[in-house]
Amino acid sequence: MFKSCKQLSQLTFMFNNNKAYDEFLFNFAKQLSSCKNLDYLNVQFNNNYSQGSYLTDLGKSLESCLEIKTILLQIKNNYLGNQCISDFCKSLKKCQNLMNLQLDFSRNNEISDQFLTDLGNQIQDYNNLTILDLDLSCNTIDTQGVMDFSVGLRECKNISRLSLNFYDNYIQDDGATNLCQNLPKNLKDLSLKLGGNQITQQGAIILSEALANYKMLESFNLFINKNLILSDGLAILARSIAQMKLLKYLTLNLTGSEISIDGLTKLGQELINCKNLKYFFLYVNNDLTLALQNLVQDLSLIKNLTNLTISISGDVRNQKYPIIFKFMKRCIRLVMIKIGFYFN
Repeated sequence: MFKSCKQLSQLTFMFNNNKAYDEFLFNFAKQLSSCKNLDYLNVQFNNNYSQGSYLTDLGKSLESCLEIKTILLQIKNNYLGNQCISDFCKSLKKCQNLMNLQLDFSRNNEISDQFLTDLGNQIQDYNNLTILDLDLSCNTIDTQGVMDFSVGLRECKNISRLSLNFYDNYIQDDGATNLCQNLPKNLKDLSLKLGGNQITQQGAIILSEALANYKMLESFNLFINKNLILSDGLAILARSIAQMKLLKYLTLNLTGSEISIDGLTKLGQELINCKNLKYFFLYVNNDLTLALQNLVQDLSLIKNLTNLTISISGDVRNQKYPIIFKFMKRCIRLVMIKIGFYFN
């Protein structure tokens, strides 16, 4: 397949929804070793329900691709299990030029703590990694795996862009707080999707206090929806965000949490201190009408804010949202406003 492609530098290969035979995937994985000059690889094997043992061979082939800088691997809904993915990531230690690693093993891959523990041990050796995007949503990850992973992640000094998606697992307070306390120190772009993980008020407070240490962030996306977080947790989170003086892009998903009007009002009061903020995306429940009015009023004081998106979920038929719009005229610098109403 690739034996004659010795000068190939970029490869994108998508084989989705095919119930692929393992033999085909094995052949693909083994022949990739012929591409010695490969520096960019993008592979998708979604919804094939194949055994994941071909990943071991794929990793071994990449050991021969000494020039590889970018690996994008998406294998959703394949029931892979821990071992084959751990073997693949272990091989990546040989790829010393690797700078951009994006792994999507979301949805029913039967990934548990063991893989994250192994990855935590291996990732310390990815010496030149600057971008890491890891999606393990909808698996069976618990607290211990995230804690072990965070210890290794802390040693990745060169990572400046980090995206972690642990949505709909069970990492709880200890997992979330340990993760935020051990993030790489030189981050400029951070995305954390922690929705549906049984994070409580106390966990949110410790998490928020840890995030206050990342003052160099320019982009911050935090999804803490569908947890057990109250207004006090949001207030401390808001104070931490207010210390990110370089922040330009902010996304907060607060849906499905017990946030009160007072909590969202405090968020707006703190965001006034983010004077460089240009883009703000907010997802909230439908019971915060008054708070949204106050929030928009506070946002109008941010001189650099040009793009505002507010997504309101729930039954909004009896809500008096039109009053929000009268505050929009104060946001005279906005060039884009999006307000979405979504029915549950």
